[in-house]
Amino acid sequence: MSILDKLFPRRARSASPLASAEIAVEIEAREAARAKAEARVAAAAFNRAAAQDDFNPVGMIAADDEAKLARAEVEVADHAINELQKAHAEAVAREAADALTTRREAIERRVRAEASSLLDDYDRLASQMASVLARKADLDREVARTNDALAGAKRHSEMLQSIDRRFRFAAGRQEPDAMRIVEETQVQIDGEWSRAVQLVRQRDGSMGSEHGPTRIVKREIRRPGRKRADTWLPSVTDIRLPAGRIGGSQHWPREA
Repeated sequence: MSILDKLFPRRARSASPLASAEIAVEIEAREAARAKAEARVAAAAFNRAAAQDDFNPVGMIAADDEAKLARAEVEVADHAINELQKAHAEAVAREAADALTTRREAIERRVRAEASSLLDDYDRLASQMASVLARKADLDREVARTNDALAGAKRHSEMLQSIDRRFRFAAGRQEPDAMRIVEETQVQIDGEWSRAVQLVRQRDGSMGSEHGPTRIVKREIRRPGRKRADTWLPSVTDIRLPAGRIGGSQHWPREA
């Protein structure tokens, strides 16, 4: 009989392996039993001291016997907990392996059931998309050729916007200028007022200029707004649409 059979005496040997949750419950129960036994050891020590103070040898022997039994129960609980923790680690590993096996089998079933039709759908939709891209590429070429002809005829104002410029471009937003009012100290030199670049403390404690009288005026400062970057969507004709299966034809770019 294994240790686990002794720890779970009511469990049939032919039963499935113990689940980690079952073992965890038993670990908690054994830890609770160990805590109670440790409390009995402490109580026995207290009772022995009290019996000694009462000059009661019988009480001391009884306390020693109680402590001896409680310490044995602590050892038994520790041994059971150690074995249960090993079994718990094994159960966790086994359950993780079983879960991975179940996951693999489920995905294998999905691949067998869905992959072929999925690739069929891809080839069908990729073929449709390739037709759209071919039409766009042809229209882009026609716009470029027409613009070359218009430029050659000096009719630049009539040149066409490309599809991407017309529908897949957004000009960056221009932020408004920022305005704020600041106070500026000016100094008068030779009858002209200009911004004071260096001030010194006067005898009365105020700040002034040694070059002449000063004044404080309010001035408007304008900070130009920032131009946001333009936004271009990536070119749709640059994408690649490979064949869905080995031996199939590439959908886009189309092979020459």
